[in-house]
Amino acid sequence: MIRLTFAIALTLGASSCAPSTHSTAYRQVAPKHAVEEVEVFTDATPDRPYQEVGTIEVAANELSNTRYGDLVQRARQRAAEMGADAIIVTRDPQSRTMGLAYVPPQKKHQGQLVSGTSRTIETPRIQVAAIAWKQDEAR
Repeated sequence: MIRLTFAIALTLGASSCAPSTHSTAYRQVAPKHAVEEVEVFTDATPDRPYQEVGTIEVAANELSNTRYGDLVQRARQRAAEMGADAIIVTRDPQSRTMGLAYVPPQKKHQGQLVSGTSRTIETPRIQVAAIAWKQDEAR
């Protein structure tokens, strides 16, 4: 019984740290055989003609140590399943500022902030356009 409980807790813990992926396909395209077939564009759009076949959003869990490279690889995998030839990646981090304030209970400080701290946490998130190359219409 203890082993089963430990296995369930371990599974839930591992899955809660995994990035979440949401995708929408606009066109039906045959899936790619390998992730390596999907090119990645981050700083510029491709020079050749393309059409968008879908969008993908991948976000890290706030408590995980997932990096942007991990998110791009996950988006690439989903794009291969969608049949995309390439992805165009845009970083879209979610930021949250947390603060802590201390107001002592003495009357002379009533309602006044004596000390405070804050920090901003950035959670990695990317938005991806999954694209397919346009075929030459002259053929």
